[in-house]
Amino acid sequence: MEKMYKGIGVSQGIVMGTALWLRNNPLSFNELHEDVDHLNLGEIIEQTKKVLQQMEAEIANNIGQAEASIFEMHQLILEDDYLIEQIEELQKKGVSLKDSVRQGLSTLSEQFSKLTDDYMRERSGDFNNLLQLMMGVIEGNLKQIDFPPGTVLVTDELYPSDIIHLQAKEVIGVISGKGGSNGHAAILARSLGKPAVLGLGNVINEIVNGIQIVVDGESGLIIIEPNEQTLQSLHHKFEISSKHKDYIDSFRYKKAALRDGTRVHMLANAAKTVDAKDIEGYQLDGIGLFRTEYLYYEHNDLPSEEVQFEYYKSVLSTAGEKSVTFRTFDIGGDKAVPQLTVSQETNPFLGLRGIRLALYHSQAFRIHLRALVRASHYGRMEIMFPFICNVQEVLQAKKLLQEVMSELTLEGHSYDSNIPVGIMVEIPSAAINIESFIRHCDFVSIGTNDLVQYTLGIDRTNPLVADLYREEDPAVLELIAKVASAGQKYQVPVSVCGEMAGNPKFTEFLIGLGIAKLSMSVARSSEIKEILSRTTLDECAIIAAQMLHAGT
Repeated sequence: MEKMYKGIGVSQGIVMGTALWLRNNPLSFNELHEDVDHLNLGEIIEQTKKVLQQMEAEIANNIGQAEASIFEMHQLILEDDYLIEQIEELQKKGVSLKDSVRQGLSTLSEQFSKLTDDYMRERSGDFNNLLQLMMGVIEGNLKQIDFPPGTVLVTDELYPSDIIHLQAKEVIGVISGKGGSNGHAAILARSLGKPAVLGLGNVINEIVNGIQIVVDGESGLIIIEPNEQTLQSLHHKFEISSKHKDYIDSFRYKKAALRDGTRVHMLANAAKTVDAKDIEGYQLDGIGLFRTEYLYYEHNDLPSEEVQFEYYKSVLSTAGEKSVTFRTFDIGGDKAVPQLTVSQETNPFLGLRGIRLALYHSQAFRIHLRALVRASHYGRMEIMFPFICNVQEVLQAKKLLQEVMSELTLEGHSYDSNIPVGIMVEIPSAAINIESFIRHCDFVSIGTNDLVQYTLGIDRTNPLVADLYREEDPAVLELIAKVASAGQKYQVPVSVCGEMAGNPKFTEFLIGLGIAKLSMSVARSSEIKEILSRTTLDECAIIAAQMLHAGT
């Protein structure tokens, strides 16, 4: 019998599929090889952080770094002294590790659920998500799920980690008993463009596996076992939604170009060899940002030169004739690798991270550069240094790179002696003084995520100030324009590899500034191509000028 319920629509679109309860299945992450039977709290936390780092890498590549930052915040929660103390106190009272973890996180979740602020109240789901992950580590049940085509996921509460399931092409929508539009899981569902209805309450328990269900992410309606009359009335809406999706998807097979025929170089952000395969299928021109640090997260010890060499070689081989821009390891801040990071820093985001950490650990950096240079023989490589704040850092890094090349020449290795070398502009000092930097660069890439954060002094993972994180702030736009102008003046290519590159709000602005390349998650490329196809270079220039002079 047909039943209709109203929830909170958090991601637009309408689909009909087959219900499948998610919590009846194990989690979908790479299996952890360590024996979990004898782990202590510290080891459980480290194992859970590994899972979160895997998710962060996957979400950063497939959706975007802004969405992946949710998992950075989860890692910070795991390091919270108060949480650890709560769990340890329970253990001292004779409570088992498993129950101590459960009680500690459940208590925090309950405290947040009672807050009056909507945004803060929905953070209770983050603690539940961590509890789920830590239980998975303790119980050793982190395994792969295979979904049948046309699956609508059903769950009491949608967690951020569930986005891994939502990425599966067989999953077409999701409904949940708890949650609202401000939750992290809702934000991620919107990013994937899959219809989602949350906050359905106890009616979620009426749904059983295998029944047909309609999910309308715009109106917030779900229809259980729709009858023929309902399906006929929804037919037109299904058709419009499907046609729009198909229209956007059609741009996947086209090169990026403006209406006037001007070609735009569109590239992918990536962190794994398998991601390099996407550039051909999405008609992209290469990889504009390859995050080398994720290889370090996957090893308990620092990866050797040979391990790194084979890894980077495989990425270049997969990319074929298309270029790959390797960012040297960007570790520090919220991206910790125990062997390289300093344990006690008052403010790690302003401390030893990026190129600073690389130059501090010069031997590890030298090994890293050796592996990269050796791999350059097998494809079109570019090397980019992150988190640059002064010219001396650029000169030091390039000097070390030249020393490595000289070593490899003496050892008889083959490599590309003309590897283009550039920097990421993500600190205001580099943008303000760009003309001093750009003389030493073959290219420049603007990392808008950190540029916004450091320009405005906003931690975007802090819910108390996250609403102040505004990419459209005049100060941010002026800095981007300044870098683009310097690139044109010195004939040095400028690209954008941060979230703004894949944000439709800024597509015409960036092209209008003369940005040469846009690098983004492949999932966003089709929508950006469609926007580009509707505009011209002259129109983009007008929009850029208007945005720069708006002043608000």
